[in-house]
Amino acid sequence: LTSFLVKESSEIVNDHRKDIIKFNWNLITLDDTITKQAAYVSTSYFIAAFETPPKVATQIFVALLRANQSEIKYLVREALDIIAPVMEVRMKPTGSNIGWLRWPRRVLSEDGFNISQVLNIYQFIVHYSDLFYVARDQFIPNIISAMGKLLLNNNSSDNTNLAIDLAELLLKWETRAKEELDFSKAIEDSVVVKSEEKSEAETEEKKITEADDSDKMDIDEKPEGKSEDADKEKEKEKDNESVKKEIKPEVSLTPYTIPFGQRESC
Repeated sequence: LTSFLVKESSEIVNDHRKDIIKFNWNLITLDDTITKQAAYVSTSYFIAAFETPPKVATQIFVALLRANQSEIKYLVREALDIIAPVMEVRMKPTGSNIGWLRWPRRVLSEDGFNISQVLNIYQFIVHYSDLFYVARDQFIPNIISAMGKLLLNNNSSDNTNLAIDLAELLLKWETRAKEELDFSKAIEDSVVVKSEEKSEAETEEKKITEADDSDKMDIDEKPEGKSEDADKEKEKEKDNESVKKEIKPEVSLTPYTIPFGQRESC
């Protein structure tokens, strides 16, 4: 009932948060595994619905990771499915959103020698592969080792299916990593191409500007050349006129007078 109220009507029980957490905590301290695990499920709903101190959220999360009894595995899976999506949010006050990922790695290192005790962790990783992707390098060695143990120690259908799921998980992670690498490389190449195109455009623009400046200089220089040529032509014409004057013979313009004796005959 408490889980249902927290899940469906959290705003109604908002004023009774302290009573709810105390009630669940009292049940967690009991020896009965079913009752204890039901209290963990209720507490997981509480963590998902209300602001919870990182210390409390981490304590519940680690307890769920270490719960390996076969009779409560479905309750454990349900509680992990509830709490996993909000762990990043609840861990923000610690300064690291992914700090909670070290706890599955620690439990695997401590209890991984007995594969039956950590099956729920590997199932949890497979189910939330995207959350564990950022820390995949920390889990790949354990996963590879677990695949061999699952097939050799107890060759049941569940273990075989989990081993196949883990193999697909590794393939999925590597494919995603390759796609991200290709994408980043494509971005870098596009940036380089754009930079080269920009450089070529600037070079062409510079050449055009230099050509325009050169043409302008030629246009500005042409009038000066024409004026000099005109002055030379004028000087040449003056020299020619002076030479003609020097060469031209002097012609006498004295008037001719008819002799007196010839005037009558005329």
